[in-house]
Amino acid sequence: MHWSKSRRSDHPLAHRRHAMEFLSRLPQDDPFRLLEEITFWLKALRDAYGLVPRRALEVVDLFDVTAYAHQRKLAEYFIVLGGRYENHQARRAWNTSSQFAHELGATYRFLSTSIARAPTASSS
Repeated sequence: MHWSKSRRSDHPLAHRRHAMEFLSRLPQDDPFRLLEEITFWLKALRDAYGLVPRRALEVVDLFDVTAYAHQRKLAEYFIVLGGRYENHQARRAWNTSSQFAHELGATYRFLSTSIARAPTASSS
């Protein structure tokens, strides 16, 4: 029964160091894959049990900073293609970039709400 009382998260990205290791293994020359991977893990962070919201916020911030240049590349790529949504690559660039932005915003909202609801040391 010890496992049910533990408040510590076993999420693979529960700590900044693990997130940095994860990001270092992502392909820096493929903005599609990098953003798709980060998008997946943003959702996983929201669904993680026992994750300390302030630590998760550090990880999300790291993801945000890392992904910025890659999201910008995809936006530029979309514009270069003329913004023609009929083109498969343009559609993929738009969808990847917008899905990342959606998950990033949802994760920031979730964590800010979690931090606001968390009891503070002075209120206990």
